[in-house]
Amino acid sequence: MRCVDVLVLVLALAGLSMAAAEKISVKGNQLVNEKGQPLKLRGINYFGFNNGQTMVYRMQLLGFNAVRLPFSFKDFNLKGRTDYIWCREASASEIRRTVSPPGFVPWSKPLPPPRAPLLVGGGRCNIGMPNNVFDRFLWVINYFAKAGFKIVIDNHVWLEDPTAYENPKLWVDSWQKLAAAVSKDPISRGVVMYDLVNEPDNKRIFWTERKGRPSLAKLYFDAMDAIQRPPGLYRRMSDSFGYLSTKGYCGKNKCLKWPVLLGEFSAPHSGAPQDTNAVEGLVKYINNEGDAKDGRHEPINLWFFWTWNNNSPDTNGGIVKENWADIGEGKARSMA
Repeated sequence: MRCVDVLVLVLALAGLSMAAAEKISVKGNQLVNEKGQPLKLRGINYFGFNNGQTMVYRMQLLGFNAVRLPFSFKDFNLKGRTDYIWCREASASEIRRTVSPPGFVPWSKPLPPPRAPLLVGGGRCNIGMPNNVFDRFLWVINYFAKAGFKIVIDNHVWLEDPTAYENPKLWVDSWQKLAAAVSKDPISRGVVMYDLVNEPDNKRIFWTERKGRPSLAKLYFDAMDAIQRPPGLYRRMSDSFGYLSTKGYCGKNKCLKWPVLLGEFSAPHSGAPQDTNAVEGLVKYINNEGDAKDGRHEPINLWFFWTWNNNSPDTNGGIVKENWADIGEGKARSMA
């Protein structure tokens, strides 16, 4: 099972409507909208950012309202590309078919229109996209924001980006530059959250400095200053992060509670019993029900499933199948 860095949801086709993304803020252990109402994020991870505009629309039709975008700072230095993808625009009937479960008659009512216009023209699917990698990432963030999504941007150090531990100062400066660019966009500003460093322990980055690796505490605080299953498993999750929603983080006779957001979770979905048990157990923990209701955590309403992409080897693919068009109903149903 993919390690819980954190999420999951489901086919909410009928009656779907996506409002423009409201600005978000933190209130105690909850994320709230502009009216102070608690938010529920039903998110999906999507890596290899590009302009899959129809893909964004289909995410909405499946019921997702948030996206987590892993990225690498070192990729921002890659040479820009000037090639274009030639294609034809998908019809409403084709889109309807791909988000309808097998054996069901596709939804006959008109699909709710996409919140963000599909920029397909002259036979090109990626028309209007910047060729500079940094600007392209900002474009993708802006497009999801216009579509009504809440967004988490995630510096993925696991395999892709050594910046945090090879050059901590450059890492902090890079976060400052990226956060400043996001904040300058009135559409993206207020709906983007920062996952500063993904799975740092995989690169031997711990809370205190060890063997030449910078301390996670210093990385976190420097970055923040620069930008503004079975009962045993349930116990371990509560010990790790669940308690932050109830007791909170305590120090100097004061405890502070904050929202808990699960950045990614999944399983291979190979049909093995342990896959099913793992996902079902985690869903119970997220919902705080059954034997996972341990009194030490509250329901977790902010989560992101791993992943939309098919090219995720450790989870045997993602929501979309090998053709990157059809939906894998087994994984979609596991989130219902």
